[in-house]
Amino acid sequence: METFLDELAHRAGKDPLAFRLAFAQEKPRAAGVLEKVAKTARWGSPAPGTKQGLAFGFWANTPVATVAEVSMNGTTPRVHRAFVVADVGIAINPTIVRQQLEGATNYGLSMALASKITIANGRRAGAEFLRLPGVAHRSSTRDSRRPDRERSGADRNW
Repeated sequence: METFLDELAHRAGKDPLAFRLAFAQEKPRAAGVLEKVAKTARWGSPAPGTKQGLAFGFWANTPVATVAEVSMNGTTPRVHRAFVVADVGIAINPTIVRQQLEGATNYGLSMALASKITIANGRRAGAEFLRLPGVAHRSSTRDSRRPDRERSGADRNW
C-alpha cells in the first residue's frame, strides 16, 4: 500500500510526506506522527549515500509512521536507520511501548530483507519462510531514541 501511495505522489508531482499529510488533515494524531517522524529523521535531507522512504499506518487505533534511510549494495538493500513514531496515548509502561515498536520494526525488516517463499505449481514449495533468520536486534536498534512521553500534540482529540 505504501509503495502505491508513493507512486501516486510521484505521479501527482508531490512529496510523499506532503501527499500523506493532505489526507491526514482531519486526523490530527495521524498528521502529528507524520510531522514528528519527518522532523526526527530530517525528511528530505538523508544521510550521505542514502535515500529515505516513508510509511504510515494504524494498528489498534494507534497511528504509526516510519522513515527508513536505505542504500543499495548492488541489488541488495541495506537499511541504515529507521525512525519510528507512534501516538499510543498515555503509555503506562513506556519501555514496553519501545520494545513493541522495535520488535515490529525488526520483524518487518526481517520479512522485507531476509525472507523468501518458493512457489511451484501454484503452491508453496519450500519451508524457507518458516526459517526466517531475523535481523540482529542488538545491531539494528543501537541508535534507538525515545522522546520521553511526548505526544503528537493532538491530546484534545482522544
